Amino acid sequence: MVVSLGQAPAAHAAALVDGTSGIVIFDPEPATREAFLRRMAEAATARLAAEVYLRKPASVLANGTSVQVLINVAEPEELYSLDAGDL
Repeated sequence: MVVSLGQAPAAHAAALVDGTSGIVIFDPEPATREAFLRRMAEAATARLAAEVYLRKPASVLANGTSVQVLINVAEPEELYSLDAGDL
């Protein structure tokens, strides 16, 4: 969440919005823009790496040991991304 932006710049100003840190940068310098794009690419790579594990059963460890898996859910919508076959 981004709050307390203060005075907004003129229309059509470039803006970088970092939802992780809650920072907005208007009219960023080229080096700032490059660093932001680099962080976005790193985050995308990390997401892709994590997706490999999303379809693997969580109830069986690599050594074959079965475990019970419980989840903490704040909102029912969080369950929509789960595959019913995994439950």
